[in-house]
Amino acid sequence: MELQHPQIRAIEARFVPELAPQDVLDLGPEDPDAAATRIAAARKELSRARPRKPIVPPKYRVDDPRRRPAKNARERWTQAALITLAAADPDYASELNAVGFNQADTHEGHRLAVLVGSGGLNDADWDRAVRLCRKYMRQVGKMADSDDGS
Repeated sequence: MELQHPQIRAIEARFVPELAPQDVLDLGPEDPDAAATRIAAARKELSRARPRKPIVPPKYRVDDPRRRPAKNARERWTQAALITLAAADPDYASELNAVGFNQADTHEGHRLAVLVGSGGLNDADWDRAVRLCRKYMRQVGKMADSDDGS
């Protein structure tokens, strides 16, 4: 019988003495039927678990000739917000800590932050960045009210 998880091993070791390793968790007294139910439930849960894919930062295209620096107050606010959020999220949202980008936005946010820090964004990316950063106003402050001529 293959043991897959320390809790399953601990439950089985309690009722099958020859499986009892030295590092078994002490679960206290338990009914054998309840233990079998817990083992089955734990095995079912573990069979559905899938390891997360490793987080690999995407490739960035920095040679786009349409890129430009921020030209108005809203884009300057967005530039500061992207840099602030990316700096607060060095783990690419793999840790639940309520700072930086959320898991759905982390790759796009970091991509935009790299691009804005290395020369600017094209018009489509500026629009995308403004929409993205609006979600994070509690972390980065209120967006600029005017567009300053855009």
